Amino acid sequence: MSMSPVTPTANDVLLGRGASIRDHPGNGAFRALVIGRKADFNRARKLKKRAIAMEIIQHVKDNDGRFLTELVVSGKRNERDRIWVVAEEAKALQKTMHRLREKEWVSKSEHLVEEKVHVGSSCVELGKDEPECPNIEPRAIQGQLSPGFQISAPPGDELAHDTMIGSGDDKCLDEYDEKQDLGSDLDELGSVQGGQLVQDLQDKLRGKEEDSLIDSIWDSDTWDLENEGTVTSEKDDNSFGLKHQASTDGLFVQATNPLQLVGSGDALNAQPDRARSGVCATPDYLHQDLYGGNTHQSLCFQQEVSNNEVGSLKINGGQVELVDRSTDHANVVDVGAMLILQPAALLPDQLSEVQQQVTEKQSPEPPETEMNLGVWIDSNKPRGLCFHGELSGYIRSAIPIAINLTELLVAEDQTNPEIELRSCRELSVLLCAGRITRVVVRTSATSRSKFERLVSLGAIFYELFSGQILPSWDAESDVGGGLDQLDLNASVGGIVNMLQHDDDQNPKKRFANVPSLGSQKIDLHHNRIISSLVNASFPASICGMIMNLLECRQSEFRLDESYSSFGDVLADLKLVRDNPCCYLESVGNSPTLSIPNKLYGRQDDVDKITGLFKGGACKGLIVNGRAGVGKSSLLSQVFSDISEQNDSYFVQTKFEQSGINPLAIVASVFNSLCRAFTRVASSRTKEVVARELESALGVAGINALSLIIPRLSKILKSPDLDSTDHYMNQAASVSYSFRKLLEIISSHSAPITLLFDDLQFADMNSRSIIYSLLSDTAQAAFFVCCYRDDDVKPGNEFSKWLESLESCGIKKVEVENLTTEGVNEMVSESLRAFPRITLPLSTQLHAKTRGNPLFLRQFMDSLYHQGLIYLSLYPPRWSWDLDKISNVEMPVSVVSLLIAEMQTLPTDLKQGLRVASCLGSTVEKGAIDVIASRMGLNFAEALEKLVKKGFLISNNGFSEVRFSHDKVQQSAYETMTVSEQKLLHLQLGLLLCEEEPDDGYLLFTAVTQANMGGVNTSLDPRKRVTIATLNLRAGIQTKKLSAFDIALGFSQNGILWMPIEDRWSTNYATTLGLHVCAIETACLVNNIGIVTKYTDQVVANARSYEEQLPCLFCLMKCLMACGRLFDSRNIGFSILTSLGEQIPRELGDPGLTIDLNAMTSMLHGTADEAILTMRTSHQARQDVLLLDVFSTLTFIFLEYNPQCNLDVSRRMLEITLTNGLSEISPVAFANFAVSLSGLGQHNLSYRIGRLAKQLVARPMSHRFASIVSLMTGVCVDWMVEPLQSVVESLLKGHKSGLQVGDLTYARMNYINYIVIAYLVGQELNCCRGKFSESIESNFKQNVVFGFIHPTYAYRMIVTLIEGKDFKDSFLSWDELRTHTAKQQNRDSPMAFQAHSYMRSFLFQSFDDDVMEGEGLLSKLLAKRSPVRPLLIIGVFYEGLLAFHLGRIQQQQHLITRGNQVLEFIKRYSDANPFAFENKVLLLEASRMELSDSKETDLFYQKAIKSARDHKFVHEEALASEMAGRCLFSKGVSNKALDFYAHAINKYKSWGASAIVTRVEYEVMQKFGTVCDL
Repeated sequence: MSMSPVTPTANDVLLGRGASIRDHPGNGAFRALVIGRKADFNRARKLKKRAIAMEIIQHVKDNDGRFLTELVVSGKRNERDRIWVVAEEAKALQKTMHRLREKEWVSKSEHLVEEKVHVGSSCVELGKDEPECPNIEPRAIQGQLSPGFQISAPPGDELAHDTMIGSGDDKCLDEYDEKQDLGSDLDELGSVQGGQLVQDLQDKLRGKEEDSLIDSIWDSDTWDLENEGTVTSEKDDNSFGLKHQASTDGLFVQATNPLQLVGSGDALNAQPDRARSGVCATPDYLHQDLYGGNTHQSLCFQQEVSNNEVGSLKINGGQVELVDRSTDHANVVDVGAMLILQPAALLPDQLSEVQQQVTEKQSPEPPETEMNLGVWIDSNKPRGLCFHGELSGYIRSAIPIAINLTELLVAEDQTNPEIELRSCRELSVLLCAGRITRVVVRTSATSRSKFERLVSLGAIFYELFSGQILPSWDAESDVGGGLDQLDLNASVGGIVNMLQHDDDQNPKKRFANVPSLGSQKIDLHHNRIISSLVNASFPASICGMIMNLLECRQSEFRLDESYSSFGDVLADLKLVRDNPCCYLESVGNSPTLSIPNKLYGRQDDVDKITGLFKGGACKGLIVNGRAGVGKSSLLSQVFSDISEQNDSYFVQTKFEQSGINPLAIVASVFNSLCRAFTRVASSRTKEVVARELESALGVAGINALSLIIPRLSKILKSPDLDSTDHYMNQAASVSYSFRKLLEIISSHSAPITLLFDDLQFADMNSRSIIYSLLSDTAQAAFFVCCYRDDDVKPGNEFSKWLESLESCGIKKVEVENLTTEGVNEMVSESLRAFPRITLPLSTQLHAKTRGNPLFLRQFMDSLYHQGLIYLSLYPPRWSWDLDKISNVEMPVSVVSLLIAEMQTLPTDLKQGLRVASCLGSTVEKGAIDVIASRMGLNFAEALEKLVKKGFLISNNGFSEVRFSHDKVQQSAYETMTVSEQKLLHLQLGLLLCEEEPDDGYLLFTAVTQANMGGVNTSLDPRKRVTIATLNLRAGIQTKKLSAFDIALGFSQNGILWMPIEDRWSTNYATTLGLHVCAIETACLVNNIGIVTKYTDQVVANARSYEEQLPCLFCLMKCLMACGRLFDSRNIGFSILTSLGEQIPRELGDPGLTIDLNAMTSMLHGTADEAILTMRTSHQARQDVLLLDVFSTLTFIFLEYNPQCNLDVSRRMLEITLTNGLSEISPVAFANFAVSLSGLGQHNLSYRIGRLAKQLVARPMSHRFASIVSLMTGVCVDWMVEPLQSVVESLLKGHKSGLQVGDLTYARMNYINYIVIAYLVGQELNCCRGKFSESIESNFKQNVVFGFIHPTYAYRMIVTLIEGKDFKDSFLSWDELRTHTAKQQNRDSPMAFQAHSYMRSFLFQSFDDDVMEGEGLLSKLLAKRSPVRPLLIIGVFYEGLLAFHLGRIQQQQHLITRGNQVLEFIKRYSDANPFAFENKVLLLEASRMELSDSKETDLFYQKAIKSARDHKFVHEEALASEMAGRCLFSKGVSNKALDFYAHAINKYKSWGASAIVTRVEYEVMQKFGTVCDL
């Protein structure tokens, strides 16, 4: 709250008490706003209520109003010299919510010494848009009750009071509001389901606070259960001068005690010292009426003052028992009135059954009664001096009558006889239970013209709204004296006849050059009538409507604004009814043109977007349109409404053109999501989510998110880790963590919608994250991506990114400019004139602005300031000069219009705009203060003025300001030439850099401004070094935040700022730091050009080799990632040589053999515990770098020279055992385990592999978990463990890699996971989908390293499903046979051969000489390097082929080859029977079949059983097929058919449709039918 005193204006709202405040114009306008929104408020869901209050507050602000509160000095108030200050936003919201909650006001005489408790929604009086507020100021209104009850109140005076508690002193509303806001507490209780509500309220009632809640309940006047119903307590409490006495309070419920709700064992206990009293209730009825609203049911109990015993209220079936504890008797009351729209929130378990019973007991509707309309007017129209709110309330109650009458006139256009329109005294209204249901008219056979009847309707409306008879026309009479001087006895007929009389034979329109004398006199008469209404404070819309009706007197020569049909009148009346805040509200004493901030002309767009969202067919939307078309407002409104309707989450964010850390924009979405989730989620749900997040993200992922999502701490605790040492690629880790966070929260929450706006400004990293969210988590949320057409050029990076979204299943929606109708809707509400009147103006505005909403708003504002849209006084309304507007020359764009407007601003404001535009779309206070002090400008004051003019918007009390639209920023920026822009950027950058800021925002802003100004070589070298140093700091910080492209930009600009002459001498440390930062950042984004360029510079200028090493290693990694393996290997060899290391030797080198034996001997003699408890290396940093180089070489050698890896792994382990453990030590152990596996030392290999897994579990080594998992899983574990276990281990390694951003090894883990999953017999279609996604992803990311193996597996899977001849977009078998990657990778030819064996045997196709040449087993035996599971499976099929062809072709060398395979597989089966026992048994059975052994059938059955036991469904099918074929050859047909049937069944389970077709064909050939299968 600002403590600076201010002077209240007519538009301000004063917070306080007293007649002077009540009668303040701004307070009257505020009360009218509140009444206009009460209906929406009462119908709205809980979250929407606050938004309605905020809209009212914003409306006050849009009219230059403020909420002011009195500043009390020394506890005294001076009525004459009150001091006012601007109230805080929260207080204004509290007061507005309080006014919206308030119930109907009652006069002093109507206050009873009683309390009323309403359970349910208040009654809706027919015709009221707001159910409970017919008037702003209080009048004596009798409450209508639901069937069974009516409370009578004695008639009294009409003295109005403006507070419910009605105290007559000057007590401030603040004291009352503290009690009134108890409704908020009950709101929370009202949302509880089941029987929890009463228990929770009991807990609050019995709290430890000194002042118990029950006292607050008894003392407060309103309990507002916003959505679920209303509990209202209205009491006199001697507020008219008497002190409140608790002993005289009580609930007015006959012969019962204070209220106690009892149900399901839960009770709401009332305070025990309250008085007893009795029930007074009489029946009444509610009906549907002409106002179009459904009545609500409520229950009113009145309890008279009695003794202090406490009773209770019980729900029994369809009745309420009011139990008196002192007498133990109960009075039974029907609870039909208690049913509310959502009763479960108030009485969760009791009311559902009661509701049905009460529905059956509904009483018949009472008869209607007829009342003369004139009598109704006399009874309801305020007389004499009245408050504006009283008059407004009456007009609102009369509008539905006018609508009903006009509807009758519209309906009778084609019928006879006509409705008589003479006087309200000759019309009647029908009332039902005190409410008007319709108008009763009389008919006449006399026919009059349409315009005569329109004039008559104007006279009727004059009488209806003013309560006076329309005065007769007399040229000599003076109507200007006010309503008291009018002829109240003149009849409508006489007035109409008078108006129809025309002394002139040639009537002209009013705008004719020489109007007739009769027209002038009639116009003068009309003007006096309207002036009288204006002086009586009637709204301009009512005055204009009556004027336009009376002007129909001139028939075809009437004014343009005159009515032409009853339909037009009806349309205007409905606008007044539906939008009273616009069409019934005064424009004010000192109005400014204010265009409402709402959607116009967008219903088709709203329907389309809503339909796509609810249809479920699309995963998201891409919304585009030109600048200023209103995309953001449209999407925000649509999805906010959807969110409120289905209780879902809607989170939106907006990218900025000069965003320094765009990752923070994406993070803000998840921060808001976490905030919303933690507000509503239960403790148990949050615990479950926390556990799932810990499992999915790991320590590294949690730490990465905690740095950028503060609200995540409300769900789980952040580990205390350094932000960089636990990641391979922090950006990749963050992207993965975002996806998992969204997946997990969405699985435990309401539906989620995410809106990313202005994506054309998003950086590459942010777009990559959004794409990953769309492609990987599309089911977790509904995504809306919004961008501007103007900034998209075909072929640029952003347009390519948009094209990539098409595969994500999202739909495109284009938002276009407004139509003429949409423009007219906006203009009509902005000028508070009916659309039929504003249409000519709107047509002109549409033609000039092309319907662009932003352009339109700015142009209307420009016309207002030019005086072409102005305020006329009688009646006070907006007018315009259409001829001059049509001649206004239009700028070519909204930017040109804004520039022209900005050029007219004072110099200080113009400079303020320019400075702000350079700083970005949002400017924080820190930068404002520095610039103001350094430039000697009153920058803050200039910004405040710009906020008032609408160019800027302030947030949080000027803690920051932002442009109202980025086109406004662009316009301000373009008021300068390019050279002026660069000069101002540089000036701002120097000013901010002189502060040497530590704050992130100031640091980034300072260097960004300096860099945008361009490198100025004439600048003082010391200043250039300062800017370069700050660029280095900014680059390091943004790299930690994973904004790599921005970090690279800072580093490169820092190098440019550094003076060339002493770059590597005087400023060596800063220059080296900038180069290293640039190299490391470029390596992370695989920018090989920048890495090479700056590495060469470092190598040429670095003072030591140790300073070159990080750069050289980055170059090595970047070359490997780009597929340049030999170049990468050469860099690695260069590093090893420089460090005094030996180039890796190949297997067979005598020295290597000796060293290997020494190492294995040492490991055999060292216990596991001794290794696990080794000390940490004294040169850990150097060891990590050296081991990283060796590790990279390992994977290079795997591709083309595995023989060298023995020496590499040995040296890695030797360094670790010699120097001590480091974070990369687990990799050394895993590498050596792989080497031992290739040497056939499986037991030692498995032991070392287990040690590697134990070491990598340490927090310091977690980032290497993925590489350890890959090495041990693919080369070690599968020899000992079940293959299904290896599959799980590889999947875990994949997740570990994603957690730390190790994308390379995460990808390789995933590929091998799918390969082995397919080898163990997982469903082929599932594997096909995973392979397809993986291969496509690799191609999109230009990843060529290791792609050939998954391509083989994919092609084999597709062949098994579709057949050998099937082709798709992937490489075919023929293409794979000759592919260059097959030749580059030493394992690739063997992998291709393994799949060839599988394809040949499974399809029983032996025409391609598959067994010719060197066999796979022979190659493996000669390889002496680690063996992959695929190759062992290939050898297994080689053995099956050898036995099968050997038997058919009677070739001994094939049988010998099969026996060799059998012996080879037996060795693996001995070590791992889980994986290989069934394969050995099947080979044995095939070998026995050669000699027609009697045990052949037995071994086939054993093979089938073993495959089933070890869950190899595909090999169970294969064994069954081979057994069936064997038995058929022996003539055992029936048993053979059973095996064939079992084989087909298992092949189907595997998903091998092509094999099923082949076996079924074979069965058909052998048995003639497959029907028995």
